[in-house]
Amino acid sequence: MGMSVLLPPGKTTDKIRATLRWAEYVPEKHETKDAKRPRDFWRRVPHGPESVDLPLERKAILTGVRLPNTAGIAIKGKLAEAEAPGLPKGTRALSLFVVNERPPGEKNKADTEFIFQVEFELSYVDGFLARPNQRDGGSPEWDERVVDLQFRDRAEYAVGHGVSVSIPKQGGRVTTARTAWVPAAEVPRVITHDDEATIIDAPPTDVQKTVRRWDLAASVPSHANPDPDFTIGVKMGRRANGRYVVLHAAMARARAGDVEDLILRTADFDGRGVPILLPQDPGQAGVAQVADLVKKLAGFVVSHERETGPKQTRALPLSSQWQHGNVEIVRGGWNADYLSQMEGAFTSRYSHDDAADASSGAFNYLSRSSEPVYESWRDQGGPFAPRRDYKNYGPDRGRW
Repeated sequence: MGMSVLLPPGKTTDKIRATLRWAEYVPEKHETKDAKRPRDFWRRVPHGPESVDLPLERKAILTGVRLPNTAGIAIKGKLAEAEAPGLPKGTRALSLFVVNERPPGEKNKADTEFIFQVEFELSYVDGFLARPNQRDGGSPEWDERVVDLQFRDRAEYAVGHGVSVSIPKQGGRVTTARTAWVPAAEVPRVITHDDEATIIDAPPTDVQKTVRRWDLAASVPSHANPDPDFTIGVKMGRRANGRYVVLHAAMARARAGDVEDLILRTADFDGRGVPILLPQDPGQAGVAQVADLVKKLAGFVVSHERETGPKQTRALPLSSQWQHGNVEIVRGGWNADYLSQMEGAFTSRYSHDDAADASSGAFNYLSRSSEPVYESWRDQGGPFAPRRDYKNYGPDRGRW
């Protein structure tokens, strides 16, 4: 095990301090009431901290140095120049490893020569350099460039080999890096802020327009693609007070046949009074997919739309209302998965925008005042009402 760090340009007389903590196990015999002879037990013996200063010279690092007060434990590694965009000229890359050079133990006692629960720490008075990450700085994707700018102060100061690395809280320069077998970090709760989307306990009674808008995918996690996109259907409504409410979100990673089954079952759950909006991908395959779904959804109000323009442009209207606290969410078991995508899409880096696509599509559909969306078949004259009645239907003749 070990770690790698970046060091600023310096002289070969520089030194870095390596500190080790570990444990050994020694066998002991203990008498027990239910045994005729003593039984072997292993007792843990902690060691350290033991420290040693290593000169930052290539040959010395490669040769290594034995830790004091240890039997055969050494620190070895490699020191070389590092070149990468964003690094100052002369930056040095240092990799150090804990090496157990003890010979094998006696038969049936080999474990006595092993070391366990090793904690390796490096300290350098001049501070470690942050590894630059400019991957998204020149990305053609607008949102990736923005995220790269927003997280420009987040940096990686060490990389573990066979183990994780934690950076103790320090003021100013980072001068210490330490291995961690079970790393811990404070992660902000994945939920919208109180002044943005509001969680409500029950659907409001003044919803005037509703729609279930889908964003489609057809894949399941695999070795080649462990994190595929989601199929998600967002049911959204517009209230009489002008606010919007997310009533439900159906989400799954599934193959094409299971996706169709999810859409049909969700339509039955919503009832015929909730219109269904499908996205149509460009090309003949997208046209055929929508046509097949429309046939299978016979008896429901189904429409489709082509997705044109950048995704962030389509999401701006909903994002604006979301951030001004005009979006509510009905409490449910689906909230966590839905909000994790929405929070990531609007405020931080997240690899999936399926929930944002479906939600922005539903919002844009509901905000079109020229196209009423009916709450029930009775309001629009039944499933076989003439299209002219549908177009001419207004608020003076029923709900929409």
